[in-house]
Amino acid sequence: MKDKIYIRADGSPEIGLGHIIRCFALAKMLKGSFNIHFVTRSIPKIIETTFVVEGFSVSRISEEEEFFNFLNGDEIVVLDHYELDSTYQKRVKEIGSKLVCIDDLHDKVFFADLIINHSPGISPKDYLAQPYTKFALGPGYALLRPAFLEATKDNKKIDEIKHVLICFGGSDFKNLTKSVLEIVAENDMMERISVILGSAYTHHESLNDIEKKNPKIKISSSLNENEMLSEIKKADLAIIPSSGILLEVLAGGAIPLICYYAENQQRLFNYFKYRDLLPSFDANKFDGKELSTVIADIQNNKIKIEEIPFRKELRNAAKNNLKKFKKLVNE
Repeated sequence: MKDKIYIRADGSPEIGLGHIIRCFALAKMLKGSFNIHFVTRSIPKIIETTFVVEGFSVSRISEEEEFFNFLNGDEIVVLDHYELDSTYQKRVKEIGSKLVCIDDLHDKVFFADLIINHSPGISPKDYLAQPYTKFALGPGYALLRPAFLEATKDNKKIDEIKHVLICFGGSDFKNLTKSVLEIVAENDMMERISVILGSAYTHHESLNDIEKKNPKIKISSSLNENEMLSEIKKADLAIIPSSGILLEVLAGGAIPLICYYAENQQRLFNYFKYRDLLPSFDANKFDGKELSTVIADIQNNKIKIEEIPFRKELRNAAKNNLKKFKKLVNE
């Protein structure tokens, strides 16, 4: 009976915290039915403490060989890591473990029993997988924490754009937070500007002068699930990358203004941009005038968002993912 799950994922200022956070969301979905153990080479201490408080054990390793010492073939292994290649997957399978890969790049041959990709517009044809591989694709399998899934049931009406949220994930290694905040701070129609920093953010001093000059700005750091959701629900507009935070904002009901600055964000960005589902700006060639114009167009209803997409699909994600894992056990 494969009721034990080992999750292999990392999080740091260099690679961000997206992998760790979505694995945490998955763990909370499966918590009542499986014993879950995280194995990591890097994780911020504050996040590790959160995992332990939630009842998940965490082991730190210094090299990959140590991970295989945990395995005996009587477990499910979850890999959420771009650097763990096809050979790594094959070795897990050779031990006899069931293998789940969380992936949004589909850039290698997969030997997984199950692939999870919660981005819209993905199909099994996008993957080089095995005949036995099953798929959990699209927002119906979104890896969101419980409070965000529950928030999809709420109706939210936005009449004016007066409260903006700025969040660029756990690390924001390009410090886009500062660039965006400088532009938003000049918008006279904004009554409140909420800036959310992740636990791996390292540019705090760059924001001090901007914050001191503008009493409308509130900067928060390392928010927990409920605190983060509260900030999203209070916001009218959220300026964010097309990463895991995008799904959280969709669930919370704010209007996302999206960009991308990392390869794994580009496909999700393109999906929403080229279907005219969400407003966007270019973060790779950042132009403050462009961002200012897009915000003004949203405020003046030149860009209209009739409905926040995918909120209904997100609602059943926990149930859908749990069903997939229980099926793995019985196969």
